[in-house]
Amino acid sequence: MKRKRTFVLAILFIAFGLRVILAFINRQANDDHMEVINWIVNKANVPIRDNCGICYQPKFFYVISANIITFFKIQTDDHRIIAIQLFNAILGFFTILFFWKFINKQPFNDSTKLLLFAFFAFNPCLTGINIQATNDTLVILGGVMSVYFCDLFFRNITVTNFIFLMASLLVCSLTKTTGLIVFLVISVFFILKTIAQPNINQRLKLSKYFIGAILIFIGVVVFAGGYYTYYKKYKSLPTTAWNNADPPPSFFKETTFSVGFPGRPGVLNMASSFFTFRYFDMIKQPYINNEVGNYPMHRTSVWSQLYGRTAFVQFDQWPPAWQTVDSFIVFIGRVLIILGLIPLLLFLSGLCGGVFLFFKNVFKNGKTYLASENNYLHLGITFALFAASLKYSYDIRDFSAMKSIYIFPGFISFIKLIADGYASVKFRVVTKIINVGLIVIIAFSITDICYLIYHLKYNLGNIF
Repeated sequence: MKRKRTFVLAILFIAFGLRVILAFINRQANDDHMEVINWIVNKANVPIRDNCGICYQPKFFYVISANIITFFKIQTDDHRIIAIQLFNAILGFFTILFFWKFINKQPFNDSTKLLLFAFFAFNPCLTGINIQATNDTLVILGGVMSVYFCDLFFRNITVTNFIFLMASLLVCSLTKTTGLIVFLVISVFFILKTIAQPNINQRLKLSKYFIGAILIFIGVVVFAGGYYTYYKKYKSLPTTAWNNADPPPSFFKETTFSVGFPGRPGVLNMASSFFTFRYFDMIKQPYINNEVGNYPMHRTSVWSQLYGRTAFVQFDQWPPAWQTVDSFIVFIGRVLIILGLIPLLLFLSGLCGGVFLFFKNVFKNGKTYLASENNYLHLGITFALFAASLKYSYDIRDFSAMKSIYIFPGFISFIKLIADGYASVKFRVVTKIINVGLIVIIAFSITDICYLIYHLKYNLGNIF
């Protein structure tokens, strides 16, 4: 027990330490969220969508960030960026802390738990977004906590667990519209759990909780959170700065039109974008570019983009200051892309196994299964977030819409499915191969993060 605690603390300390260092030396983000924060600080009012390119987003994160800057009286632009990045690094620490709390409950020995924890704690792309001044880290933490406390609430139905669940859902939904998807899935799960209860008193108890959740959510998120006002004015949810969706892609015919960036694919057609996985193309070139032409074919494949952008932090080649095609880091990325197939296969095994068991148990045990099991919550979260990613790529056909960070609020469910896939391996020699592969991924992921530190500090001259 003492040895396990030591390793857990070491992983947390190193993962958080890397985030803190990057938070001090980084100056750029995927999008300019500091524009909204500075607007609130400097003008003492909250901007509307028309005021700036990123101003369409819900304002919860920006108001909190503005208050941090105001409280500490931070004046310079660089110091403001560092302050918000440190705030996000702290949120990232709590995100991986919840990873451990969930993994520690899984039926594995301590070595396996620590291996899985290190694999997720050192994910390069999660680390990369945790140190940018954006609202993504807060919505990821909110989603992780929502799924964690939903699972906990239905294992131990108490007022305390319900309060934590609602607080998590509110944070997630007030930060970004991804929270609405998480809330919808949990609501369906809540309804199924309530209907499936064999005891009338238990059904009434859960019904009261659910009605309370709906009323709180409508009051705080829909009205106080600005969703109703936004929809009334713009006839849409705050999901994009662009007023109109792109023309729908054909199934086979290739077209490159994009409202945001005309001619820059993205989704060429549904067949090549939604039904391909360009694994070898990613190995050949483990990064994308921003050009209209001369781009790798994996840039037009949604599943390839989600995979590459999760495995390798330089895969995006964005923000601009992060761009590098140095042969060393390209080699690191190539290894991460190759070995990333191991957790992907574990994930698919857990996903397919989960779907099979769900239908088998529903047909065999009906309501008894729905009332007693929580595993189908993770299937719902996974399918909903993937479906949302496909829909967003369908509407906004530029490749910038294919970001894996959009599905990161479902990390707890992804952990569960990978853990289930790992548990389904029956041959010891295969388990050993998987363990070695995960250890190499962890080592190369840490190298990937450390290289980013080196690149930003020494190549661009940022100091901390």
